[in-house]
This record gives sequence, structure tokens and C-alpha cells, in this order.
Amino acid sequence: MDLDQVDAFLRMYSRKERLVMQGGSVGPREQAEYSHFQEGEDRGSRTYVFEDEYFLKSGELMGLYRQDRYSPVYAHRHNYVELCYVWSGRSRQVICGESVKLGRGALCIFDMAASHTIAAAGEDDILINVLMRPEFFDKLLERRIAGDGILMEFLTAAVRARQQQAHFLCFETESNPQIRWLIQLLIREYFSDYPGKEQMLENYIASLFTELFRMYDRDNHCQDVADRQRKQLLDILTYIERNFEQCTVQTAASEFGLSPKYLTMLLKKRTGRSFVEHVQEQKFAKARRLLANTDLSVARIVELCGYSNEHFFYEKFKQSAGMTPGKYREQFLKG
Repeated sequence: MDLDQVDAFLRMYSRKERLVMQGGSVGPREQAEYSHFQEGEDRGSRTYVFEDEYFLKSGELMGLYRQDRYSPVYAHRHNYVELCYVWSGRSRQVICGESVKLGRGALCIFDMAASHTIAAAGEDDILINVLMRPEFFDKLLERRIAGDGILMEFLTAAVRARQQQAHFLCFETESNPQIRWLIQLLIREYFSDYPGKEQMLENYIASLFTELFRMYDRDNHCQDVADRQRKQLLDILTYIERNFEQCTVQTAASEFGLSPKYLTMLLKKRTGRSFVEHVQEQKFAKARRLLANTDLSVARIVELCGYSNEHFFYEKFKQSAGMTPGKYREQFLKG
């Protein structure tokens, strides 16, 4: 599929849409999809739980489909993370009890606790759903988007904290052509059979979330005292990220005109990590890069990361990565 064919492809009628256009019934009890899903209680009303194995192919960690038009989607939540993008037209939804009107370019991210309904869409109302199994989403955030950067890691934590509270995030992306371009590339890649398809899909989704994080940062940029403090914190984290190999709490504090005690307190209070823990994580990030991309011995990597005690490195690395350095390298060799 060429990129200029994507819009026409999305407007093709599905089997269910043709059924509705012919006057057929598609109530929740008549639809095979709904009979497959278990029901539960959500705020005193019945809700369905959409399951990933029904929508995703065997072995797939993410998938993409276009929402059927002309019939509503009844109250449901998922056992996967979902990203919903309004390609054209609009969408009316009730999300976690809140009535939401979404226009062209709106993008929502739902976690597994978010219950929502979708009103019947009209001819021009095209919604794209990207489904991500939890393990894919976690890998995406922790390894591809957050990567080895403290700054992006902090933004990831901020978004996750807000998501845990509200269970969904909505972005107005109509003024950002990069988002639409990435969605278009995702659609073309998913419905094609090009070599390296899985890797390209992961790259596009990683780029999409990175762009959303940038929008999140711009939208919350320094408007009052609290925002200025947040900006200062981001600057400190960026400084550590760029200078972790030689900086100390004293040099970092001096760089920003703060006392070492205040800097330590600020980091611990706002990020949950001390200065030493942030520096240590950057060292382990370097170790992960070297393990994945070189054949250097673990002993040499320990030395290059600034550690003299190999046993201490092993223990702390395992806490950070969830596995030993040897196991971490093995997973890349297998891939």
C-alpha cells in the first residue's frame, strides 16, 4: 500500500458496516464479538472486557484496526493498552464516566482500567485503534522511549503517574503534522508485508510516543512557580544525564547555585531517587549499551562504567535490569 492510498483504504466498508447499511441488527447480544467477552461490574453497570487474543494474531504484541462505523461500542475496558486516533470526523465517547468529544487529530491512550463507550460513528468518522499488550507497552516505554535518558524517563514517570490517576490521556494533535504522518506510516506498515515489518512498527510507535512526550512537555512549560521548579528539575536531570561519568553532587549543586543538601532533597522528593541513584542508573544504562552492542567482557564493562567492585556491580545491575549482565546479553544474542 502506498501512503497516498491510506485514506481510501480506511474508508472501505467492513462486513459489519455493510450489514448495518442493509438494515441488519448489531446489538451487543447479536454480535459475535460481544458474546466472546466476559462481563463485569463497573460503577454499578455492566461492562465488557475486550481481550487481546481476540483482536491480535498469535504471537503479535501489537495490532491495529479501524473502528467500525454506524453502530456504537458498548461499555468496555481492555486487558491491553489502547491508543485511539481520530483520523477524520469526530468521536463522542464516555470515558471513566466523563463525556468527551474528540475532533480530527485527537489521540487518547487508555490503560487497562479505563472503561469507555463510543457513540455510533458517521460516514466520515474514522477512528484508528492501536492495541498493545502490556509487555510491549512496558518495553516500549522503558527501553525505546525512556531509553537511557533521565529526562525522558522523568517525563515517562510523569505521564504514568497521571495515567494511574485518570486511566486515560488525551492529546489534541491536529496542529502537529508529525503525529498524523507517523499514524499514516503505522497504517501502511501494518497492512503491508514488507521485510522487517515488526521492527519498523516498533520504531514508528516509539517515535509517536516520543512526539507525544514532547507535546506534553511543551504544554506544561513554565507558567507559574511550580512550573519553574519543574523546569529547574528537568535541567538538573539533563545535566546528570550528560555528565554522569564525572559529576558529583557538589559539582551539580554548584552548576545550579544550590547547596548539595537542597539538591539531594529536591531530587528525592520530586523523582523518588537520590543523586547517587540517578548517576548509578546512568552507569547501568551505559553498561546495558555495551552488553548489547559489544563483545567486551563483563569485567571490562564494569571497569568502563567506573566500578571497582565487580560483586557490587552485579548486585546493583540485577536490581536495575531484573537480570544478571550475562542474561541481559543473552537476550540480545538470541534476537
